[in-house]
This record gives sequence, structure tokens and C-alpha cells, in this order.
Amino acid sequence: MHFLQHCLICTNRELADLWNIVWASVMWNIWKNRNICVFKNGVFDKMEVLQLARYYVLCISLESWIKQFTTSIEFSFV
Repeated sequence: MHFLQHCLICTNRELADLWNIVWASVMWNIWKNRNICVFKNGVFDKMEVLQLARYYVLCISLESWIKQFTTSIEFSFV
């Protein structure tokens, strides 16, 4: 439900795609950090979550941007 509500903020398709990537990256990193806290007795570090989310957004955005110009090369940053 939250993802669907989040998708409706943008009318521009490219901006909506970017926000979807940001949302998914933040949620994924919160989930991973939560698992560390629960299963390995770690401590929740919000700065680490945000830094990793930024990194994943950059990698995914860069990968999709490069794929627009190079259709014959297969690669992945993540």
C-alpha cells in the first residue's frame, strides 16, 4: 500500500522511476539493517542506511543510464 501511494506523487515518468528506485533502496537497506539488529544483536545505524541507499540509487541510476547508450554490453554494478 505504501509503495502505491508513493508512486502517485510524480506525474513525470522519469522522475517517478527515480523515486521508485529511491524508495526501494531505502526500504531494502532498512530491512537489511533490521535483520542485523534482530539476528546479530547489532545496533540500528540510520546514517549507514542512508549512505547505502544513496550508493544503490547511484549504481542503479548509472547502470540504467549507461545501458541506454550501450545495448550490446552486459554488466551490473550491484
